[in-house]
Amino acid sequence: MKRWIGGMGMLFGILTMALEIYGLKVLQALERTSGTWRINAWGYATEAPCAVALTVTVLVIVVSAVLFFGGEEK
Repeated sequence: MKRWIGGMGMLFGILTMALEIYGLKVLQALERTSGTWRINAWGYATEAPCAVALTVTVLVIVVSAVLFFGGEEK
């Protein structure tokens, strides 16, 4: 059961990470309409809300990997 939870956690964590990375480009496009934006979309990742979201997602992926690789086989 732990392996299944770990696998699902990694899957959803990676999908969430992909959406967050795509969201950085969307955020950059929205900022362009106001006339000022950062050249690199990863620059937005250093701002507090984005950094917290990325950190939580990475932690979910790491904990899920530990559950997956350390879980018991049935």
